[in-house]
Amino acid sequence: MKPKHLMLLFAAFVVIAGFVYFYEYKGGLEREAASEWASKTFKIANPQDIVGLTLQTPQGTITAVRENGEWQITAPFQVAAEDGQWDGIVNAIMRSTINREISSELRDLSKYGLNIPRATVTLMLADGSEKSFLVGAESKASKGGVMTFVKWADSSRVVTTENTLFTTLDKSLFDLRDKSIFHIEKEPRIAKIELEKMGQKVVLEKLANRWMITEPVNLVAMPSAVNSLISGIKGLKARDFVVEEPQSLKPYGMEDPVGRAVFVYDDSTTSMELRLGDKRSANELYVHWLGKHPVAIIDTTQAKQFVRTAFDFQDKKLKPFDIKLADRITMTGDMTLDIFKRDTLGWFSVAGDTLKTDKVESLLRNLSNLQADAVGDYYAENLALYGLQGPRRKIIVMVGDTVLSAIWIGTKLENECFAKWSESPHVYKLRNWRIGNLEKTVDDLK
Repeated sequence: MKPKHLMLLFAAFVVIAGFVYFYEYKGGLEREAASEWASKTFKIANPQDIVGLTLQTPQGTITAVRENGEWQITAPFQVAAEDGQWDGIVNAIMRSTINREISSELRDLSKYGLNIPRATVTLMLADGSEKSFLVGAESKASKGGVMTFVKWADSSRVVTTENTLFTTLDKSLFDLRDKSIFHIEKEPRIAKIELEKMGQKVVLEKLANRWMITEPVNLVAMPSAVNSLISGIKGLKARDFVVEEPQSLKPYGMEDPVGRAVFVYDDSTTSMELRLGDKRSANELYVHWLGKHPVAIIDTTQAKQFVRTAFDFQDKKLKPFDIKLADRITMTGDMTLDIFKRDTLGWFSVAGDTLKTDKVESLLRNLSNLQADAVGDYYAENLALYGLQGPRRKIIVMVGDTVLSAIWIGTKLENECFAKWSESPHVYKLRNWRIGNLEKTVDDLK
């Protein structure tokens, strides 16, 4: 074929391809977008164009505005909003599509429930304008399920759209407000926490960037336990709000509260207090963030955030150690054991029995991980009360002449026993099965 003919064929191909792209593909996308836009009920291009909403339903009139992506209720009073609920309303408006058009020249709106609408929504738009629409009665005869009649307030055109629009709008003030009871800043700003419940007090303080229990005992606090407390308090959600600005806390049992949590910031001058009051019912309690904040109701199960002891925040292990360092284990008292490690040859009994290394290491791990289940007495003045003055068993782990761990086992109760690390004044309760994991004879370790 001649080059001239090839060029003509190529030019024809380019023309056809351009036609297919611009008309069939690109034009098809444009026509699809135009059709989708035509089906929209409210013709709003971007959800960010809606910067405020007034919602009027039989449940009341509520106004909220959006600033920096967050919603704030401004009427009937100013309060933080539940962002997800208001975003859901905006999305429902944006998604709403026309099922069918009833008429563009209606005079009598009563048959469509638009003379006394189920909801009236006023949109505050980013350009400063406002636009309202009405939501009328259900249209159960519509194709595609239950529909509802809607119209712009300044238009006579009535259409039907999905009834989910109304169900999204049919919300009370409680539904639409933030139900969080307590707001605290990020954890690094908190320097001290005081918890008090039924006369028992726990104080946590951040010292040298480390959380410590300073009352009723001085111990290192587990960061995970402190973070859990902070998250739990921040996560408290109201089941109800009783009064927005209480004149007195006495009716709710919070002048002398049964529980309180105080958070002190690192500037030492900023503190916030959350109080727990009387029961409103068998399963409900009054709670209040001290100051100009509402009295709210929480479930009794949520009140567990206040019922924490020092033991809840401490490391429960009696005396952890590096098991790789150990070269001798002795057990004296009602059960005896004396074994040692001979360089790289392994573990032996004093009688010369060769022991299984993995079994001895399992015993060492159980000793290092031995943890308490409850506090017996943080500062026991009379160890005889717990069978620890002359303990029924002593378990000692050593490296050379250095003691890595020395655990004393005291009085055995029905399901637990008393125990302590020899150098500590703290007496703990351990479940008997934990001690059972330590009861090994030479034959058990062979």
